[in-house]
Amino acid sequence: MLSTKDPTLPGAWFDDAAADVACAWIETNCRHTEGRWFNKPFILSPWQRDIVRQIFGWKRPNGFRVYREAWLEIARKNGKSEFGAAIALLLMVAEGEPAGQVYSIAGSDSQARIVWSKASIMVALSPELSESVETFRTSLYCPEILSKYAPLSGSPRNKHGLSASGVIGDEVHEWTNREAYDAVRTSTAARDQPLAVYITTAGMYGLGLAWQLHDYAVKVCQGVIDDPGLFVVIFAADIEDDWEDPKVWAKANPNLGISPTWEYFEAEFAKAKASLAYENVFRRLHLNQWTESVTKWLDLIQWDKGKDPFDPSVLKGKRCWGGLDLARVKDLSALCLAFPPEETPWNCWAVLVWYWLPEDNMGARVEYDRVPYDQWIKAGWISTTPGNTTDFTFLGDDIIRLAGDFDLQELAYDRTFAGELVTKLTDEGIPLVEHGQGFLSMAAPTAEVERIVLGGKLRHGGNPVLRWNAANTVVRQDPAGNLKPDKEKSIERIDGTVAMIMAIGRGGVRVKPKKISGEVYAL
Repeated sequence: MLSTKDPTLPGAWFDDAAADVACAWIETNCRHTEGRWFNKPFILSPWQRDIVRQIFGWKRPNGFRVYREAWLEIARKNGKSEFGAAIALLLMVAEGEPAGQVYSIAGSDSQARIVWSKASIMVALSPELSESVETFRTSLYCPEILSKYAPLSGSPRNKHGLSASGVIGDEVHEWTNREAYDAVRTSTAARDQPLAVYITTAGMYGLGLAWQLHDYAVKVCQGVIDDPGLFVVIFAADIEDDWEDPKVWAKANPNLGISPTWEYFEAEFAKAKASLAYENVFRRLHLNQWTESVTKWLDLIQWDKGKDPFDPSVLKGKRCWGGLDLARVKDLSALCLAFPPEETPWNCWAVLVWYWLPEDNMGARVEYDRVPYDQWIKAGWISTTPGNTTDFTFLGDDIIRLAGDFDLQELAYDRTFAGELVTKLTDEGIPLVEHGQGFLSMAAPTAEVERIVLGGKLRHGGNPVLRWNAANTVVRQDPAGNLKPDKEKSIERIDGTVAMIMAIGRGGVRVKPKKISGEVYAL
């Protein structure tokens, strides 16, 4: 299980009484809606109880809840829908939010109604709730506090006038776009302590909104991104686990033996053993693994061995090799200078990385990408360029200045994209090297960087943007087993990683490439 630790919000405190009340309310008022448990009290399983206590117990200094979003990944048949229905009713009735608006949202109308339908059955089965909640064809309504609960589809239509106090997002891996998610998420702005709970099974690796939210949640758990308002719990088998081991099954199925039953699970496993095609389905739906044939590259535990900060001035005047990864329109551009072991005080590789980002629409970019660019800019890790597209003149001036501070031997860049910047840098006497991005040019330096990181021989000073890039980097493998970064599969930015691979690759080879013209060379 992967989950968030205690909140990083300063002054956060745990309200035991509020946590206990939330659990007790569900167990007193909610009942199971189907099968052999029909009409029996909803007694929370240990994992469910822990989630409810964490979400409703942690408070901000002002008394409102710390967590405003929760991301829960769990395999099929573990009672996701019933759990979501109970939380929805808790938000609608027990919170006491005046004119509260709680919604179920999913990729289709029918899917959105599943959790809502279970909640309506819970109301019908509970004498207490039946007295306080009115049931209509498409909504539940609590007259005493004017609150309601209704299902919505994944379509963005008619959602921009909402003021949601609670959201239950179901099976996010089936959502085809993020428009409805963004519309409902931004509709919570007027509420003091809104709560959106997204519950899903794993989907396809690298595809869709669910993958973006999953990847973001994992980075929050790893400490790559600081988001104190997000609570994360992921029940899943690790990719290196033996999928045939029943002990591994329990990692993704905390209710195993109750729902799903062992009999059901063993039958599904037998189908997966007999069919290679169904094995992928079994891994995704029952072991909660994001399935596809791509591989995350670097172990962040090994990466963090090089995080000790250092003063860049200790490298001034030292020989180095550069890698430049340029944004095509409006994203990050990155320059990495790599210093070989004989040039550093630590007898290992050291890298310095600079980033540039267009300054226009920064607030919208932070909100949409859910990446703290603004914090990194304030801390000096990213520089901004004027306008809404990358200003290469601005970049060129910065690169020329940096080249004067260090003994730059070569600057490698993607031969498919550079334009006027190449001319500007060439005129300043900076030796440029065209660097391909295919396996022929990238495989050897990718392997070298991996070797250096795994050996604890890289100092990067804890650059958080570079760590984010490293965590994002997915590699592609060719039939010969060679690896290279895959920008298409790496959903978020990996610019610093690519620049670092080119820089260390050229610094490790140190063979003068073929001269094209002026000070421009090609590998």
